Amino acid sequence: MQLSGEFDLHFLLDLVLGGIRDHLSDEEVMADYLLWRLNHFGNFSYVEKFKLSGPTDDIHSLLPAIAKHIGALHKYGEYNLQQSSMFFIKQYRNGKYGRYTLDDVSPEGLVSYFEREDDPEKEAPMSKNQEKKMKWAAVTEKRLERWKRKGFLTGKGSRN
Repeated sequence: MQLSGEFDLHFLLDLVLGGIRDHLSDEEVMADYLLWRLNHFGNFSYVEKFKLSGPTDDIHSLLPAIAKHIGALHKYGEYNLQQSSMFFIKQYRNGKYGRYTLDDVSPEGLVSYFEREDDPEKEAPMSKNQEKKMKWAAVTEKRLERWKRKGFLTGKGSRN
């Protein structure tokens, strides 16, 4: 979803947490967003699971606790924060912190969504591939017009 020329960050992060391939985005950023969403929902089940002293909004204190819990270590005893992030996200996707939808399904959110969908003047954002195709079609159209003006195309389907 695009709002005023900029991507809606929450929409993109919800999309990524929903199942886009993890290596295509920064796992630590995704884990940080997930932690924020869990706290926003009032779900602090991660506190007991990873033996924390209390809820936190700092991903840099949660990831080492997860690494310690799952034994995710690099050489020389350093915590593997990427593996910890991936574990945290996978646990969410498997429903270990409860089953949540990241979409806004409040009555106001649904009304807002459907009002946006029904607005014929709002165009859906295009992918880069769609933009390339449209640019190529415009270039092709200009080229054909130029060839017709110069007499290369007679309109009979024959090439001279």
